[in-house]
Amino acid sequence: MYATLTEQGLRLHDGVPTLEQMQEVVDGYIETAWRMPSSRHGYTIDVYCNDMGLCDNLPLRYIRVADGQPIAGNLIAVAGNIEDGESAPLADADIPILLGAFIPNT
Repeated sequence: MYATLTEQGLRLHDGVPTLEQMQEVVDGYIETAWRMPSSRHGYTIDVYCNDMGLCDNLPLRYIRVADGQPIAGNLIAVAGNIEDGESAPLADADIPILLGAFIPNT
C-alpha cells in the first residue's frame, strides 16, 4: 500500500507506485519531503513532494511538524527498504506515523 495526501486528504492505494505514478501525483519531478522510521525494522517511511513546488507556487497544503517547513502541492508516501533502497508497501501501522508528521495548512 502507498498513501497520497492531496486537497482531498489521505487516500490509500494498493501496491507500490511507479516513478511515473509518483510524478503524476505530485505534478512534476519528485523530491524527498521527509524520511522517518517505519513501524517495521529495516524500513523507512519516505514522503515525496514536487521538487519545484514552492518555486512554482503550488498551494501550500502541508506543514512538516518537525520543523514547521511548508510543503507545496501533493504528497505521496511509500516505505523504503534500508538495505537495498527499493520502495516497498507501507504497513498499516505506518499510517498514524505519517499523519503525525504533517499537518494540513489551513
